[in-house]
Amino acid sequence: MKAKFLLSIISFFVLSFFANVTLAQGGWISSGGELFKNGKNPWFVKNTTVVNYCIHLDESTFSTSKQDVQKAIQAGFQYWKNEFSKSVSAFTTDGVITLATQDFIERPCAGVAGKREEPAIDIEFLFGHGTLTAKQIAYLVNPKKYIGVTVRTDYDVVNLKAKGFVFISSDIGTESYENAGNLIEKAWTHPKILQYAILHELGHVFGIPHTGSGLMSEVFLDQILNKNLFENYEKAPVESFLRPNEEVEVCDVPAKSLSWFAATDKKCIGFSSPFMFGTWKVFAKKDANSAKEEIGEIRGISPVLFDHRGKPVSILQITDEQAVFTPKETLFRSFMYGPFTTETGLMGTFTPTSRAASKSVYINMTPTSITIQGVGAQSKVEPVFIFNSPLSALMLFSPTP
Repeated sequence: MKAKFLLSIISFFVLSFFANVTLAQGGWISSGGELFKNGKNPWFVKNTTVVNYCIHLDESTFSTSKQDVQKAIQAGFQYWKNEFSKSVSAFTTDGVITLATQDFIERPCAGVAGKREEPAIDIEFLFGHGTLTAKQIAYLVNPKKYIGVTVRTDYDVVNLKAKGFVFISSDIGTESYENAGNLIEKAWTHPKILQYAILHELGHVFGIPHTGSGLMSEVFLDQILNKNLFENYEKAPVESFLRPNEEVEVCDVPAKSLSWFAATDKKCIGFSSPFMFGTWKVFAKKDANSAKEEIGEIRGISPVLFDHRGKPVSILQITDEQAVFTPKETLFRSFMYGPFTTETGLMGTFTPTSRAASKSVYINMTPTSITIQGVGAQSKVEPVFIFNSPLSALMLFSPTP
C-alpha cells in the first residue's frame, strides 16, 4: 500500500510539472490531421440557388454604419463570384465544383414580418459583441480574442447546405477585440479594412481554409489591423486571390526593360486583361499619375505543354448520405475539387505599335506574380517585366504582425 501511495504522489508531481511546462508554452497545440469528413465543406453547392442572409449591428460598439456594412458584404459576395468565374474549374464539370453561383439576398433577421413568414436565414452577419447570443458566446468562449470568425452551426448532409454566422468583433468599448497596443483602434472606421475582414470570412464560407500567405492567411486579420501595415492595405487595390488582377502596372521599370519595350521615355509598363489566354494590351506611362499610352500587344498566347500546375483552394468531401452529385460527376471519388489557383507557363509574341520587329516572349504567371522573359542583347533570354502583388511583396519583408 505504501508503495502504491508513494507512486501516486510521484505521478501527481510529474504530471503537475509537465502541465505547468505546457501552460508556459501556451497550452496544447495540434498540427491538424483530423478526419474532418464534410466538416470543412463549402456551405453551398450547385443545388442551392438562393442564399438568404441578414445583418445584426451593435451600433454602440461598432464604429461604422449599417449602410457601410451592407456595401462591404455585397462587395464581398461579388468579389468571390468574380474570382471563381476565372478558375480553371469554371471550364469543366468533371470532378470539380463551382462556387458562389447563388443569388445572395439580404433579408430581415426576424422570422416573421406581419403575417408573412420570411425565408430561412442561411448566414447571419453579426457586427459587434452585442449581437451575439448566449449560446454563441459560450461557443466562442472569449469573443474578444477574435477580430473575425466564421462558424458553421448546421449542415444538411443530404443536400450539402449549411447555416451559420460570421462574427466581426467590436472595435469600441470594453468588448472590443483584444489589443496589446500593436493594432489600430476603431478599425472599422476604415472601410477598406472592414472589406478585407469580410472577404476573408466569406472565403471560409466558400470552403477555403487558411493558406500560407495573403488574403486567406491565418494571420491576415492581424496584419490588416497592424499599426505598421494597415496603411499599405488601405492604399493598395484589392488583389485577386486566384491570379493577378486583370490589369497590372509596374513603375520605376529598369532602363533595360524600357528599352526592350521601346519605351525609353516612360517610367511605367503595364498590361490590360492578362487573363491567361488571348491578347494582352501593353501600355506605358510617363509616371504613375500620367495617362496610359498603348505601345503594343502580346498576341497568340498559348500554354506551354507540361508547364502548368494547379492547386484547389477548397475540397468538397462526398459522403454516402449526399444526394446532390452523381457518381459520374464525382468521378467515383469520395471528394471533389473546388476552384484552382494556377502557376502557368505561356508563350506569345510582343508586337509593338511602332511597327518594329515582333519579339517572342515567355510568361510565367502565379496567383501573385507575372514574369515576362524576352530575348535581349547578345541573344540572351532575360526578364523584361516582373510584377509582384504589392501586398505579397509587403508580407515578404514584414511577414509578421
